[in-house]
Amino acid sequence: MGVEDSIREFQEARFGAFFHYGLYSILGHSEWAMYNEAIPLDEYRRLMERFRLSDSASPAAWVDLARRAGARYCVLTARHHEGFCLWDSATTNYSAPRSPAGRDLVREYVEAARKAGLMVGLYYSLLDWSDPAYWAGPKRDPAAWRAFREKVYAQVEELMVGYGKIDILWYDGFWPHDNPPLADDISAGDWSSAAINAMARKAQPGIIINDRSGLEEDFGTPEQVIIEQGRPWEACMTTNDNWGYHSGDANWKTPRQLIGALVHSVSRGGNFILNAGPRGDGAVPDGARAGLEAVGAWLATNGPSVYGCGKAPHLAREALDGGFFCNSGVWTAGHGKLYYHVLRWPGTELRSRAQGVRILSARSLATGARYEADTSPGSLLIKGLPDRPIDSIDTVFECDYEPASGAGRFIP
Repeated sequence: MGVEDSIREFQEARFGAFFHYGLYSILGHSEWAMYNEAIPLDEYRRLMERFRLSDSASPAAWVDLARRAGARYCVLTARHHEGFCLWDSATTNYSAPRSPAGRDLVREYVEAARKAGLMVGLYYSLLDWSDPAYWAGPKRDPAAWRAFREKVYAQVEELMVGYGKIDILWYDGFWPHDNPPLADDISAGDWSSAAINAMARKAQPGIIINDRSGLEEDFGTPEQVIIEQGRPWEACMTTNDNWGYHSGDANWKTPRQLIGALVHSVSRGGNFILNAGPRGDGAVPDGARAGLEAVGAWLATNGPSVYGCGKAPHLAREALDGGFFCNSGVWTAGHGKLYYHVLRWPGTELRSRAQGVRILSARSLATGARYEADTSPGSLLIKGLPDRPIDSIDTVFECDYEPASGAGRFIP
């Protein structure tokens, strides 16, 4: 499978799950705790002595949650900014297999994801707070930086050659030591990003790589926002306000917010990946689990309007860009159908712009009930709907249509 085929598979998947797990999970102060709290390295490294998962928690359980959430791919933080490796790296003893956990969590995760039929993604942070050479930087101590960069190369190579097929390489941490997170005095050349990525592609033909190694590569990753890009892209968001586990963060996004963000991303031609941060013992917090399971329950019925779908090219831009502020909902398109997502129930009559098409019929994905649609070109009009929403979060109508050239032009 070539890169183009992999990108097509990635875009057809549309929805993924992200898991942030590391030593920071033990502290429960989010993944930036070491930096934000100025914890000395010696003190922080002692967290490794407490690193173990409970009997009921495992990467396989995280993957199972991703599967039940309806995700078609997942990504695990093989190594975050703290420098702690979740796999058995020959470059360092600072790793999960050398901790009381005694387990190669990357291997467990990859095997579980592959068994579940999900695309397999690995997150890797270029920077490393545990290495003094990172703090010195490429200009202050070039020799130490070269050694550090060789370690980065070696670690990515271990992930690319030691775990079978990897579908997605998800970089992060491209910024200088003295000005996080603004990369204004470091380059892709400083990281040797082109060489590392070439190695990854040689080891994993068809792998797709994100845009956070200082090079654009295959897809963009707007964070906590939905911003349409002129190429494949993925909006990455958290189930609450943090990526890593934070014991004080109970601001869980509602099912409506999560599903709304998913369909909004798809309606603008993008993917959506949703993160959970397991606790130190590896258990996924109830709030994150509930959010992911709610998305899965909705997708079990409405998946046809997401998987393999994207922007509806015939429809008015106003309908596509409305998001949460639109009159009723947004459109997605795929499989020769148009799908209208009703995020705000209008009552017994639904009307929406459908520029350039004539809607012939409409069917509720939730109930299978068919509704007579007005066949006037340029609009969707459904009458005889119940007073209350068919789905309390997002009622989806699957519409048959035909092109209607020049139809639907609105003249006030």
